[in-house]
Amino acid sequence: MNRALHWAVSAAIIFLALVAGGVVGSLVFLRVTGGTGQLSTDLEAPPMEPSAPREVQYVVDAAASEVRFRIDEELSGRPFEVVGTTDQLSGSISIVGDDITFGPFRINARALQTDDPRRDRAIRGQILLSARDEYELIEYVPTRVEGLPAALADGRTVALSVTGDLTIRDVTLPVTFSLNLRQESDRGALVGDGATTIGYADYGIVVRTPPFVANVSPTVTLEIEFRALSLEAAGAAPARE
Repeated sequence: MNRALHWAVSAAIIFLALVAGGVVGSLVFLRVTGGTGQLSTDLEAPPMEPSAPREVQYVVDAAASEVRFRIDEELSGRPFEVVGTTDQLSGSISIVGDDITFGPFRINARALQTDDPRRDRAIRGQILLSARDEYELIEYVPTRVEGLPAALADGRTVALSVTGDLTIRDVTLPVTFSLNLRQESDRGALVGDGATTIGYADYGIVVRTPPFVANVSPTVTLEIEFRALSLEAAGAAPARE
């Protein structure tokens, strides 16, 4: 083998080793970080302090509820929407006459699942850091509700704007959800769905990607669908008379 050919072959071998090492290293990185996903706490809505006669309190039924995130990226050169979901959430709502008050909503971020366990481990270990107990929960504390009708009619959906403080890891920022809310005719349950879009970099979140992922969107859509049962319907306690 002449010297020129020898150098060409050597360079090709080094290049292939670097590429292979990068891809394999990324896959190993995704596989070995992020913990097992075992939850460290059970979510339960904190009781809201009764404020008036005829108040009806509702608690989110996690078994009939779900939160999601959606984010766009390119996967192996093709557009792809990543969707993560969990039913590990809690929350409470109080209705006094036609006034609605939302208590804190909490989500166990460690329970979020996508279509790929490797991505889930990366989310827990490197993106949301929810493998760490101090960052396991995401909390949303509503502070203002706009769009309430003069009367909350049974069975009719109302469009609300709910503003509150969203805490992810150790950063808290104001976020507004567009929320559709409906009270069932027997007043035993509230049904709602809402969404908002945030920039994850505002929360100090960095999305590290393997070589086959590119052009990750700088924004993420957060969605919630919930069914909240009155305490009486949930079997906890009757509404105050």
